[in-house]
Amino acid sequence: MSEQPALPSAPASGAGAALAAAIGLALVHQYLFFGHSFGVSYPLFLLLFYAYMWIFGAPQLRPMKLTDWLLMAVIALLSLTFVLYHNQLLRVLNTLTIPMLVFVQFTLLLSRRRFGHWDIRIIADALDHLVPQSVRHWPTPLRLLGRLINGSAGEQGAHQRRQASRVLIGLLVAAPLLAVILSLLSSADGVFHYALSAFPDWLGQLSVSGWFWRIVWTGGMALLLFTYLWGFRDSVVYDWERSALGEHALQPIRTRGPKIDPLIATTVLVLVALVYVLYVVVQLSYLFGAWEGVLPQGLTYADYARQGFAELIALSGINLVILLGTLYLVKAGEGAMGRLIRILLLLIVGCTGVMLCSAYSRLQLYEQAYGYTYARFLAHAFMLYIGALLLLAGLRAALRRVPLGRCFVVASLLAFLALNYAQMDARIAAGNIERYRESGKLDEAYLLSLSTDATPLLIRFQENDYPQLRLVDHRRWTALEQPERDWQSYNFSRRRAARELSEALD
Repeated sequence: MSEQPALPSAPASGAGAALAAAIGLALVHQYLFFGHSFGVSYPLFLLLFYAYMWIFGAPQLRPMKLTDWLLMAVIALLSLTFVLYHNQLLRVLNTLTIPMLVFVQFTLLLSRRRFGHWDIRIIADALDHLVPQSVRHWPTPLRLLGRLINGSAGEQGAHQRRQASRVLIGLLVAAPLLAVILSLLSSADGVFHYALSAFPDWLGQLSVSGWFWRIVWTGGMALLLFTYLWGFRDSVVYDWERSALGEHALQPIRTRGPKIDPLIATTVLVLVALVYVLYVVVQLSYLFGAWEGVLPQGLTYADYARQGFAELIALSGINLVILLGTLYLVKAGEGAMGRLIRILLLLIVGCTGVMLCSAYSRLQLYEQAYGYTYARFLAHAFMLYIGALLLLAGLRAALRRVPLGRCFVVASLLAFLALNYAQMDARIAAGNIERYRESGKLDEAYLLSLSTDATPLLIRFQENDYPQLRLVDHRRWTALEQPERDWQSYNFSRRRAARELSEALD
């Protein structure tokens, strides 16, 4: 695929300093993360990475807007969860989510394309800079190294210097490869290992672990850091991009999709709304009656809670799609038809809210019968999230100027942030403890499977209500009695759990 340099081409000045800084940052990276789990090291490195990108990406850096500050605040708060909490599910999700948000943010700040914050093409642009633009600059560090070796002494001896630089580059490439080969051969053949032992000690003790992997780690990270930055400083415009988009390449997207006839949409919405109103009338009698012990004959609380929960959630999702499709694909105008469609949409939002309340109450009944778990907590959170999106869609139906796409993105970021700071393990532990006090039922194994975020509650529960819990005999907690981990892996939740367990045993 043919490509051409961006116009104007980014200056090469500062490339050496950026490469040197990338090597230094890579050394810090391997020191913080090699052999260590995420802890205080995560937000610390993120801070240094932002400084690196801001300093050496300054020629392309755009002024920060309110949306940029909001996104950066979300990223910072998510990174702090590696220090404050220890829920494994959220740690995995944040390990995937934070880098994606960071890549999007720097694409917004540094990309030559300068898409708007809410332009969907920003995702493709972020991927372009993450892979093609970066890979294109993989040879750049070698060219910088060759330029450094050749110097600027003119043409005399230039050929000899180029030959010497090529030999040096070959030696640098071969050194780690030979180290791996010799180490593997030494491990595979005792005679060969004995022969190697005749060489100096350092050669006989070559290992594929330790210092060698630290060097590989540092070199790889330095390459990735520098090439990602330089993909912004010296990006290209592809031929297909020029021919397909031309001078309109940087213009915002104008939605010109197919439109649905308002009369067809109204007919569908009226029928759907009538069914939902009928359901709500029937549902309300059981929804409020259930809390008073009034259920259909032969139906237990657990059966009632389990019955139809998934279907109600699916219907809520379908209704959200109906709302969005009507808002974006039906051009009803401001006349009587438009007002009727908006009223029908608000009616569907209200009915969906009742469905979500019903599903929420069913799940609460189910938890009272069977206990509190991660899956049930996340189901609660998902219902609240869907409810927030429905409210925004209803607001958009009433006020057509509401930027629904932007509101959805902001609501999604804030919802994910709230989930991280909701202290899921502590809430699950508190719910199960309260259930035990009311019914005497307890899933001890599940309680012990919670992360260290729940340890303070479990210690008090053991001391006051359930002495047979025996936290210190559980493998997750006895591991906390081991010596303190390296500072890079410091986690407040684990440290607090170790301290409180120690005090409880004294």
